[in-house]
Amino acid sequence: MLDHPEQTTSWKQLRPSVGRLVRRYLTPFVRKARPLEVHPRELYPRELYPQLRRALAVIAPVAGILLFSSSVADATVDTRPALAAAIKRSRMDPRAVRLSKFFKMYNCPTPTYIPEYLRIADQNDLDYRLLPAISIRETQCGLHDKGNNWLGFHPDWSLQFRTPLEGIELVGKRLAQHPFYKGKSLEKKLFTYNPYPKYPGEVMWIMSQIEP
Repeated sequence: MLDHPEQTTSWKQLRPSVGRLVRRYLTPFVRKARPLEVHPRELYPRELYPQLRRALAVIAPVAGILLFSSSVADATVDTRPALAAAIKRSRMDPRAVRLSKFFKMYNCPTPTYIPEYLRIADQNDLDYRLLPAISIRETQCGLHDKGNNWLGFHPDWSLQFRTPLEGIELVGKRLAQHPFYKGKSLEKKLFTYNPYPKYPGEVMWIMSQIEP
């Protein structure tokens, strides 16, 4: 239910269905009201008792299920935003908090792609600080990029991307899986990415600004 709030049903929608069931099964038994001192058994002929029991057996479960569904649906709609917010707060990734502070420190433009950086790092078994640090070293998180190439992939800037995220995805996958990088230490990965002698140390220093 929580995942499909559009499928919830209110009592106003269910009331016609319950009314049709009542009219179909109970109308034949409705008689003119009698004084309260009359025993209920005297309201209907004895031969109608089995039919009445069958009618009630049909109505009661269906009406109960419909009423329960209505109450649950209404409760879901009312509490969904608060519940989602509570779950989000309780599951806040501390890495996201650190990256948010890091990007603010460098006055990075939005979007900063924090969820995407974390997802790509987890999918490729990379240090979550690596790609954000490269983006700062290469283009100051896109402020000086060309062709959405935030991570400075290819020194001649000939490679362009439709979006910054497309370039981040490619570099993350390449650093983890390409034969040039696979199995290498972080320092060697960085030197392969950019053979400038001081490059690995510069990126690793920026990484320490996110988390020592």
